[in-house]
Amino acid sequence: VHRVPQLTPEEFQSFDSRQMLDRYLKPVAYCAAKECAYKHYFVRQCWVMSIPKFIFDERTLKMVFSDDLNQCFCWKTSKCSTIGHMQLTDDGLIRHLSKKFAIGDVLMFVPNSFRHQKCGDKKPPRFFEKFFDRTLLEKDTEKYASDPIKYPEYDRYKNMVESSEFKEYAFGDTFDIGMVVGADLNEENNVVLALRRFVRPEDTSMSDAEVLKSNRHELYLSGEEYLIIDPYATERLVNRCYVTADCRLSGDRTELKKWLAGGHLRFYCFQTVNESSGDVGGPLNRKDADVLTNSAAKAPSYPRLKNRLRKFDMFSGAGGMSQGLHAAGLTEASYAVEFIKSHAEVYKRNFPSATVFHTDVNVMFERMQRGEKCDASGQRYPQRGDVDLICGGPPCQGFSGMNSAKHEKASTTKRSLVASFLATIDNLRPRLVLMENVSGMAMTVKTGLKDAEKPLEDERAEVLSVVTEALRAIGYQVTVRKLQAALHGVPQDRRRILIMAAAPGEKLPDWPEPTTTCPVNVMKGTADHHTHLKINGKLYRGDRPQLRDYPTSAPYRGATVHEAISDITTDALVVQVTKPTDPSTSPRNHVIPKSHWLQQARVDNVPKATELPYADWRLLPNVKYEMKNGQCTDILKYTHAGIVFSNRAKLVPGRGVCACQHIQKQCTREERSLQKNTLIPAALPHTGSRYQQWAGLFGRPYPHGVFQTIVTVPNPFNKQGQVLHPEQNRLLSVRELARGQGFPDTFKFDSDTTPISVNAQYEQVGNAVPPPLALAIGREIVAALTASAADIVEL
Repeated sequence: VHRVPQLTPEEFQSFDSRQMLDRYLKPVAYCAAKECAYKHYFVRQCWVMSIPKFIFDERTLKMVFSDDLNQCFCWKTSKCSTIGHMQLTDDGLIRHLSKKFAIGDVLMFVPNSFRHQKCGDKKPPRFFEKFFDRTLLEKDTEKYASDPIKYPEYDRYKNMVESSEFKEYAFGDTFDIGMVVGADLNEENNVVLALRRFVRPEDTSMSDAEVLKSNRHELYLSGEEYLIIDPYATERLVNRCYVTADCRLSGDRTELKKWLAGGHLRFYCFQTVNESSGDVGGPLNRKDADVLTNSAAKAPSYPRLKNRLRKFDMFSGAGGMSQGLHAAGLTEASYAVEFIKSHAEVYKRNFPSATVFHTDVNVMFERMQRGEKCDASGQRYPQRGDVDLICGGPPCQGFSGMNSAKHEKASTTKRSLVASFLATIDNLRPRLVLMENVSGMAMTVKTGLKDAEKPLEDERAEVLSVVTEALRAIGYQVTVRKLQAALHGVPQDRRRILIMAAAPGEKLPDWPEPTTTCPVNVMKGTADHHTHLKINGKLYRGDRPQLRDYPTSAPYRGATVHEAISDITTDALVVQVTKPTDPSTSPRNHVIPKSHWLQQARVDNVPKATELPYADWRLLPNVKYEMKNGQCTDILKYTHAGIVFSNRAKLVPGRGVCACQHIQKQCTREERSLQKNTLIPAALPHTGSRYQQWAGLFGRPYPHGVFQTIVTVPNPFNKQGQVLHPEQNRLLSVRELARGQGFPDTFKFDSDTTPISVNAQYEQVGNAVPPPLALAIGREIVAALTASAADIVEL
């Protein structure tokens, strides 16, 4: 095996990174695992091998593993386990791999594990599926279907609703949970577990309103017992969890909330349920309560650091990543740099102890390279040894699929700031690095290398690959993952690439496991919807091998739009243009900009989300609509034949607004702007067949779903146009979108000293890393820092 010559932490701080490639290409003798200071385990069936963690490249892997490893390897594997049979020990414990379970312990299984054991019992529908039942929509859409003159674009919406994939907008299943009440061996010498199932509020006879108000940690204990036989039990076992029934917590919700927040996989149960009828019964009997409470007393707490890490937040924005890392107990606010003045002021307001530099990163780095110690205002620049962790998200406009101008000069200039981020890391050499960016960072771009001596393929490179190679060249251990924020308690479909790097001597943290379910559709479809990554032409899976059939499942119920914003009233809403936010509003930053009369007319006529799910421009009436100010819209004229559905590719008489589709000739700008003041924007039916019907434009998020990716400019006419309030005729406010990102209401997006416009506040929210996602990552980093050096992966 070829391995990288090991670097001590002292060598790492002093060596020249340009020599790294020469060093690790020189083969050295294989050393035993006990002699390798920085090792990492990979589990492949029954084989356990040890190799250094910062040599993850194809060259080394092919020497150690077979070619099909790329199906379960993502630069650093997630927490993995092998499937082994359960065993009964002499003292009555149940052993599975390195773990032991006792009577009274609570186990978590993949969805429908208990139902599957009951002969003839059909798979129950998911709670949220009822809100996406096509048969229930027939009555609600009758008025649209019966009047094609008034609603000419309804058939585009109908095509979406009648699609077999419409039900996949519903959330995935939560894991099944059961308490072990007995264990024995059958004739084949397999372990048979007897369990009593815990029922969640959504599986009871509660009303929909009661379920939506219930706590996602709440469970009810069923009296029915289920038998699960190994190896079926082993194949479906996910993890152990902890359910408290302590009567002292039932009367003190503050202490209960504190206990639930103190560790992972924690629930509470104070009542029983009749599983046949779904009716919630009386309190638990004393015996069951004592058994659960004693088992829950073993629940591990989140580890804590004695001393928080000193952090340098680059491209900090308002501080979404810092908010999450601070909440995890990982970092203290030390340094931050942000080019936009309003963002820097907001960061300073929320993290007053931080030294915030309002400047260009390149200017700051140039001054640091010249040996300058302070900026013009006297603030001291961070030096090597002052920073333990560098985090940040270089501007994403150069990679984002939302940006139609990502190949223009302004975007490519922002894209080059990735190099500035890496140069700062090389200069300061922190213990840990955390970088975030959009999924488009895995795109292939021109490098600008046109030297005739360079091979042709060097003119193009994957940015993600370049970044990871650069970090490894500096000497870091590197791991990459694409994470879906909706799986971590954020009510939003937001996929982001995260890169973590650790210096020699540090344990490379694991990625967080999903905690909440998410809609099925956000993890299906094109490759970009998955958490997989394609690097250098090879696919690296980001899902959990043992849960590959359950990508949207998790321990807790997912967060919804309704849960995020339903308690914000219209009374606190402020409509403004450039004035600073009125501090008397509650919650703060509940503000929206003033709309143009034509945009407001269209918003007024989009059906409420409580009437039809995911209503958008396709349900607008083609009528004259008069505003209070006397302005009146025109009727859209369909003057030509047009293509409605791209998969049918045929001209439909009276459905085109321009001659271009009829004569198959590119129309001019003047021809496209002939019909301006119409409720149905002429541009949308004009090109809808080519752009997925412009689904979501002038759209309302569905209360029982999640927000689409929150962007910096919430314009209903933009590519991500699902920015209208579900039930009110207005845009979503700054605070409502901040809730969609997972910000607490205590986080401020305005300044006491400088007026900050509403648009600038929207930009802060849209650019931020969701704090709950940063919180989950921060907890994994804390766990890695507090673990012993020898405990690399629990087997």
